Amino acid sequence: MCPDAIEFPESGSAHSLCFVLRCDLRYNQDMRLADPSNPAIWIATSFLLIVAATNLAWLVIRQPSRHSEYRHGPLAPAGWLILALLYLLPPIFALREGVLSPYTLGLTEIDWPTTLSDGMTLSGIIAGGLVFGWLIYRRSLPEGPLPRGVARLIPAMRAPVEAALHQWHWAFYRAVAAEWLMLAPVGVPGLGALEGLPDALQGQSLYWGAWLGLAIAGLEVALDPVSRAALRRSADAQALLRRGILAVATTGLFVMTRNLWLCLILHITVETMVTGWFPLPTQPSPAQDG
Repeated sequence: MCPDAIEFPESGSAHSLCFVLRCDLRYNQDMRLADPSNPAIWIATSFLLIVAATNLAWLVIRQPSRHSEYRHGPLAPAGWLILALLYLLPPIFALREGVLSPYTLGLTEIDWPTTLSDGMTLSGIIAGGLVFGWLIYRRSLPEGPLPRGVARLIPAMRAPVEAALHQWHWAFYRAVAAEWLMLAPVGVPGLGALEGLPDALQGQSLYWGAWLGLAIAGLEVALDPVSRAALRRSADAQALLRRGILAVATTGLFVMTRNLWLCLILHITVETMVTGWFPLPTQPSPAQDG
């Protein structure tokens, strides 16, 4: 048993959750909010960096001519890579520093019986519903040729990578929020209002952390002007809506199974089918119509 395990006697089986954390440092009442081992500073830093990056990108491309040039020019891969790194690296560094554990991320000690029964059933329903909805939307569009060659290959290859990055990013927010909820009720200087939180909040930190992490991710998207502009384009709006549904659905799936692998498989499957198997037909531009 891990020496830093956290006991939950009320669980009936006195199950020990080993978070492999520097508990002597993190779970003490002398920790400051700006302490690098405090989960709150990690989620705040990641959030602010991504919001700053997306808003800076918008300042560069907000003119329609520059927006088209950015989407199809050499800056597009660079912008994509920067955002991908902002999604990918913080959880890795947090794991290395002991701020997070594989358990709270949903990588270890998985509830496989629930995963293989209710989890798989729910995943099938979610995937089937999203793909069916996409096919209905696709059928409502005017007929046109399907993209071919590189125009179809690149989005098909990028879709599963982006799906994995989004799930990894959401898992990071869930895990950090859960760790912070476990820390906050025991006393954090400057956060005295949290002293009155019920014991149930700390005892169910994985549950409440999952939904708090989802709320933070939603706020992050709401503050992204590039995403807001995408809502005015039908196909991009559909992609954002699908991503939002997947965010909520996989959060519920994680709460049920605590299995990030299942969430990854579901998200990658849906995006691969939608983008790779059932791409939208190419629509003629207004110039071509004229």
